[in-house]
Order: sequence, then C-alpha cells, then structure tokens
Amino acid sequence: MYDAVGCDCDDTKCNETLRDAQKMFLLKRSAEYGLKGLDSTQGPDSLILQSVVQDSQSKYNKALELCRTGCGCGSSTGSATTSSTSGGSY
Repeated sequence: MYDAVGCDCDDTKCNETLRDAQKMFLLKRSAEYGLKGLDSTQGPDSLILQSVVQDSQSKYNKALELCRTGCGCGSSTGSATTSSTSGGSY
C-alpha cells in the first residue's frame, strides 16, 4: 500500500496499482453500505435482504479478486467466502 501511495504519478504501473486500490476500496465500501442499510424488520426470507446480501458478497469477492491478481496486496489470504461484515483482510 505504501508503495502505491508514494509512487510517481508518471509511472503507468504505479497508476494502475492506485486504480486497482481505489476499485477495491469502492467495492468494499459499497458492500458495507448496502449491508448497513438493511432493515432488521424485513426478516431472513425477504427478497430485498437476499438480494442486498448477494450483491454485497459479489462486490466483496470482486475486491478480493482484484487484490489477489496483483494490486500490491502481497500475500493476502482473505477467503472469498468470508462475510463482508467480518472485515476481511484487504
């Protein structure tokens, strides 16, 4: 992370790393926002609840995929099945 933040903006590889980090951040925050917006009165069988949870999990998994494919996350071993509310490792 510190390598990406401290890089020279003229370096295209560095810019790619920053874009990937921004995408991961936005995916993670979007997933968190969706989950925090759920109303507990909807019940576990609510189609809205199921849809939001599925969408959040997809966003979280995409963020993990970006992290694993070379954004500079190092040896991140976060599992794709980790709940997006658990604060996974990325």
